[in-house]
Amino acid sequence: MRNLIQLFLRYGGVFLFLLLEGVSFYLVVQYNESQNKIWFSSVNNLTGSLDEFSERTSLYMHLQRINDSLAAENAWLRSKLLNRSYFQTEQIIDSILAAMPDSPFVAIPAMVVNNSTTRSNNFITLNKGSNDGVEPHMGVIAPNGIVGIVREVSSNYAVAMSLLHRQTRITAALKKGRDLGSLIWQDIGRSQMYLEDIPKHANLAKGDTVITSGYSYRFPKDIPIGVVDTFWLEPGSNSHTIKVKLFIDLNRIEYVQILKNLNSAEPKQLEQAMSNE
Repeated sequence: MRNLIQLFLRYGGVFLFLLLEGVSFYLVVQYNESQNKIWFSSVNNLTGSLDEFSERTSLYMHLQRINDSLAAENAWLRSKLLNRSYFQTEQIIDSILAAMPDSPFVAIPAMVVNNSTTRSNNFITLNKGSNDGVEPHMGVIAPNGIVGIVREVSSNYAVAMSLLHRQTRITAALKKGRDLGSLIWQDIGRSQMYLEDIPKHANLAKGDTVITSGYSYRFPKDIPIGVVDTFWLEPGSNSHTIKVKLFIDLNRIEYVQILKNLNSAEPKQLEQAMSNE
């Protein structure tokens, strides 16, 4: 109490001055119209500035939550776009299979999760496995051509041998004339393969279309592969070798379909029985 009294005694003049200033200010503002307008205008400006500062502070404090919300929305939109592309790819391949009413093949859609194209033996990892019905030796295609053959399968993933692999050997045919040959790759770039063993009598021309022959459990017939780029007849040989320019760009594939042949088991068993005799 004594300290409070001493404070008033020491600073009483200051307190009285401030009190009188406050009363004077109130009287001026209250009974002077122009000063009243200036006062309230200043108060409104100050209040607005404080409100804006408060809002900015609040937004900053909640920035992480807002960013999380935007990230979630972006992920949702991206999934919609991916699913749309996925659906369009399925439609294209389904239309190919639908054009073959007697085809025993069904398609399992898959997404490429890893892909090599610069090695001598290249592989493609797909996000479908045995839980989805995928088995080794199944063919893999995309809307603009064949992709490879499944080699290994786990529960949820499969690894396919790419066309760009030295062990690739696919029976292919010339669309014009239906002459058969073996499609192989010998590390000649991502866009070219060789078609060997085409008969000497075959009528060849640059630009002729190369397709799947259908003599396989892996691929239906007439799937486009590429076009004849160049061809030659080795001295003393009875067959042509053709350099084929592929339709598909294996460096850019994202979505594929794995082909399941529903009728492959029975003929395989018969052929196995014959080979054992």
